[in-house]
Amino acid sequence: MSYQINYDPSRKRKFYTANNKRVPNWLLVATGAAIAACIFNKELKALLIPGDPQVTSAAFSALTDNIKEGDSLKDAVTAFCREVIDGAAAQN
Repeated sequence: MSYQINYDPSRKRKFYTANNKRVPNWLLVATGAAIAACIFNKELKALLIPGDPQVTSAAFSALTDNIKEGDSLKDAVTAFCREVIDGAAAQN
């Protein structure tokens, strides 16, 4: 029994290695600086945390607990948003 393998040169596929998808160092440094600025600057931090910081931090703790317990990400994020909105509504 004989067989023959024919390769069509027009169907060559190019595979990329991990080296082709490296993130430039300057982008990593810029991202780290932006995160540090948001953490240490109270005004920027207030923009990132919606509503009352106490309510939001409690809701975030509940979010992480829900994910650890196996809830779907959609349900956990929905519950988080509802807690933050309810906390804001209770203040007004």
